[in-house]
Amino acid sequence: LYILHVYLIQLILTPVSLVMVLYGSRLLLPISSLAAALLGVFVVFQFITYDLSCSMKLSLSIVSAILCGFLAGAFVRFGLFALGAASAGIGSYFFFDVFPQFDPIV
Repeated sequence: LYILHVYLIQLILTPVSLVMVLYGSRLLLPISSLAAALLGVFVVFQFITYDLSCSMKLSLSIVSAILCGFLAGAFVRFGLFALGAASAGIGSYFFFDVFPQFDPIV
């Protein structure tokens, strides 16, 4: 029974991994926005305990989903920018540390 679960996990993860390898750069922003929107809907429906009508909960969940989706997109874009800036800074630091003759300041 355990070996069956291992094969099922491999059958699910292999195509998902291949899709992410091939199309991950195009799927990162929409998937993260969709996941954040679903989290916003879940939070509204799970944690609003006071008595509201169904239409009010639906409208709050739509607003929450839109805001969470936009925030996730902004955070992903800013995170990629910050990661690229830090990588460029670290790379230039290492380059000038290894080759000090190219450093114009020294």
